[in-house]
Amino acid sequence: MDLKSGFSVVLGAFFTALVSAAFAISFAAIIYSGDLAKFLQDGIALVLLGAAVLGVVGTVTLSYRGSILAPQDVPAILLAASAASIATSTQLPDQMLFATVASLTLTAAILTGVVMIAVGRARLAHVARFFPLPVFAGFLATTGVLLLIGGVQIALGNSGIDGWFGYADPGALIKWLPVVLFALAIVIATTCLRGQFVLPIALIAVLCGFYAVYTLLGYSMTDMEDAGLLLGPFEEGGFFARLDPALPLHADWWAILWQFPTLATIAVSAVLGAALNASGLELALRRDLDLNAELQGAGLANVLGGAVGSIPGYHIVGETILAHRLGLRGAVPGLSAALGCAALLVMGAGVLTVLPVGFFATVIAFLGLDLIYTWLWVERRRFGKLDYAIVVTIPVVAVAYGFLTAIALGLMLACALFIYAYARLDIVRFESNLSTRRSRVERPASELAVLARDGQRAQVVELTGFLFFGSSNALRDRLRQTLCTQAQLRWLILDFTHVSGVDVSTRYVLDRMAADCEAAGVSLLLTGAKALGDWQGLSRIAHFATISDGIEAAETDLLAAASDPQVPAIDRDLDFLMADPAFCACVEPFSVLAGQPVVAPQAPASRDLFFLRAGRLRVTTGPANDIEIATVQPGAFVGELASYTGGTRSAAVSALSNARLLRIRAEKLDELEATHPDLTSRFHRMIARNMAHRLVRTTNLLRDLGV
Repeated sequence: MDLKSGFSVVLGAFFTALVSAAFAISFAAIIYSGDLAKFLQDGIALVLLGAAVLGVVGTVTLSYRGSILAPQDVPAILLAASAASIATSTQLPDQMLFATVASLTLTAAILTGVVMIAVGRARLAHVARFFPLPVFAGFLATTGVLLLIGGVQIALGNSGIDGWFGYADPGALIKWLPVVLFALAIVIATTCLRGQFVLPIALIAVLCGFYAVYTLLGYSMTDMEDAGLLLGPFEEGGFFARLDPALPLHADWWAILWQFPTLATIAVSAVLGAALNASGLELALRRDLDLNAELQGAGLANVLGGAVGSIPGYHIVGETILAHRLGLRGAVPGLSAALGCAALLVMGAGVLTVLPVGFFATVIAFLGLDLIYTWLWVERRRFGKLDYAIVVTIPVVAVAYGFLTAIALGLMLACALFIYAYARLDIVRFESNLSTRRSRVERPASELAVLARDGQRAQVVELTGFLFFGSSNALRDRLRQTLCTQAQLRWLILDFTHVSGVDVSTRYVLDRMAADCEAAGVSLLLTGAKALGDWQGLSRIAHFATISDGIEAAETDLLAAASDPQVPAIDRDLDFLMADPAFCACVEPFSVLAGQPVVAPQAPASRDLFFLRAGRLRVTTGPANDIEIATVQPGAFVGELASYTGGTRSAAVSALSNARLLRIRAEKLDELEATHPDLTSRFHRMIARNMAHRLVRTTNLLRDLGV
């Protein structure tokens, strides 16, 4: 480490230690106030020791050792309310009252630690990762606002402020205005200038600036102390002597037990706060943290810290970011925070007496302004208008109604925005009709011609994603428009093969779709939907296991409804060829029983073709020949590709029923080509025309798919 880096680390560690100690003292002052103010010195001793334990344990238990574990304000505020309740509702002697309040804080810390460890071991902390980015951004912006407000409040101290106009009082103005101006100056300096010494130099300049401002205003050190501009006064000597390990033995545990609802609230809010703060540090520091390990580490620190009287604590965002910006890495931030608290515990707070309270308020306000600037201004370009509205709303609500209320509202707004956005997504994977889309059934050319001509009467709609009340209603509106604009439509197939799930409202929407189709004289068919739920009661809807089964049913109905089927050229060519004895010599009629093979899989190279005259064939593939890829109807050819490429058979063909076929011998065709080239040419044109029709259908289908 060079001299510059060493100086930066020492300076950063010093400021981290000071800020951590100041926070610990202020949190103790929150609890031990009012009727409990007489125990403040003893309370400070417990909180400083607990904060030191939190800082040290965090450096060895957290997945990111640069995080600082410290007592937190929300548990301190909740504990203050419980402590005040105990003080006013009981008539305990002073020693027992202090022991009860101290035991209340250690019970809260230990309970919080146990819950954190349980949640971390159950690996539930990752739930925080499901929080939307606008909520995290709003959380960090809220942290900034609360830090800014906290900095102003620390600067004001015990000054009573009567409404907004009270801040304009000269006595209050001299306390908070320099804090905000100096904090703003640090933000500008660190934004416009680059270098590891910018922030330390700025902090030193602010410290000197406060003395300069107060000197120019004519304040002496005594005047500054009388006006509350210095951090003191504190009693001389250390706090260590005030620690009493026997405190729990003197506590009223029944009074503590009555505060269990508050203790449970502290534990739950601390778990949520730890997960949010750790996730916020991930975002602010741009590094991944193991949230479950972080929670378990914080839990162990709370158990050990609670054993010595600590306030419940977890990751503190402001101090960690400050330490990171000051160049502290590894275990140094946590150890610095712990060392600052331990030093005050041993030596006392006299060393802090001469430091301006405004300096510590400025550091806190700077952290707040920096977070506000980053997440409400710099990062605004990353969000859409509605997302950014959520980011802005969270800190506003937090100031007016509380932090947890703001986070809950942010989550609800983000969920509402997600539902709105998801409902606008196109859940239709693609649309086609039977002019281009086919089932696995290989039909004769005459039926294919009918399907090509009348296929638009059967619409195929393939769905994708998750169907819920928003998307299913949007689908219904879309299909109603289709029913209105396509008067010739008679079959509507909805395929659920690529649908990941449906909510309960989709079932009722489908029932209404069936009513719409029935009124329009359209048959509604669902395919691949059985695995997604119970569809009983939807009697007007036909169900099929696969999309091919549904299309086959629609094809059958469409062919049955055809009034004037055409006889295509391929059938005329075959009739012409079969009338010639020379071609018949190439043809070998044969029959197979149901279940018998026609073509074995991976059979040796064979160029023979097969024409099905009666019955049905099944085409399968796969290692066990159990994957059905097609069924063949009378009038269709089988084996064209292998005949022309000369390769092995890629699929097995067997009879679904008793079948009669024609085997067209390739070697006989070769011999016929020498004597009757016109016959073989017509045969090859017939096969080429058949394959060309398939290629055209495939091309049109790919076009419908957008490929």
